[in-house]
Order: sequence, then structure tokens, then C-alpha cells
Amino acid sequence: MTEHVVCYTTHPTNGGLVFASEAAVRESDRMHRALKSTTWGEIRRLLPPDEYRRFEAYMREFTEENGDGWTVPDDTEEFSCEWVPGFSDGDYPPWLQTRESHVLPKSVLHRFGELKSTSNGGYWHVSPEHAKAIVTELEQRGYQVRHEPKLCFY
Repeated sequence: MTEHVVCYTTHPTNGGLVFASEAAVRESDRMHRALKSTTWGEIRRLLPPDEYRRFEAYMREFTEENGDGWTVPDDTEEFSCEWVPGFSDGDYPPWLQTRESHVLPKSVLHRFGELKSTSNGGYWHVSPEHAKAIVTELEQRGYQVRHEPKLCFY
């Protein structure tokens, strides 16, 4: 099997493990850190240009769907992640826990996880008590697994 790099952490809200590809972890961490910005100029500087364009389009689309107009704020204008539509719901940045079925083998999810349903969709809830067993099983399958508790990805 080709070696896969998978990272994991614990979700700060629901307490479940989150497994994601190394690339998704880096992207999510960067987005979460940028969303801690306090001005629009700061978030523009912290997000890569392509991601900032997607973010701006996301903001524009949401406000237009709700009958509001949206203009790009000046760099000095205040920013809060709570103003981002769907931020608390896992819509932006994407809720990686809902994508674990694309990262982990189905047999691992069925053995160690519980499929849960929320108003924002379903996700696999994997208790932290299974971390060691999952890591062992993944490594036996050729995965490289890293615990990344300091990175923001969930």
C-alpha cells in the first residue's frame, strides 16, 4: 500500500477524534488561524490569495442569498469570525470530522466510530479512548500517523 500521512486531534467541542490528510490539516489550520483576525486587512494577509478569493465569494454568495448586499470591507474595518455565515456550524472552514470517511478505512470507522447526526449533517464520532488502537491499525496498513494537538483542524 502507498504510504498515507494522516493527522489527528481532538475536536474541542464534541470531544471526538478528527482524522484528516496532512494537506487538509495544513489548509484548515491556516484558515482557522486567519479567522482569528481582528481586521479585514489581517485576514486578507493571512489567507492565501486563492483562499481569500473563495472566502470573499462565499461571503458575497451568502449575503446575496439572504437579500443583503455585501461590499468588500476596508483593511482597517473590524473583523470577527462570528460574522462568517456558518462558522459555528462547520460550513466555513469545512468541518473535517464530516470527511473522515474519505480518510479512514470504512472498517476502522465501523469498528471504532459511531455515526452521529446533527442539524448540520452526519459525522463519525470516534472516542479518544480508541486513539492508540486506531493508530496501531493504520500503521499496520501502511499509514504514517501523527498526533497534532496544536493545530486547528476539526
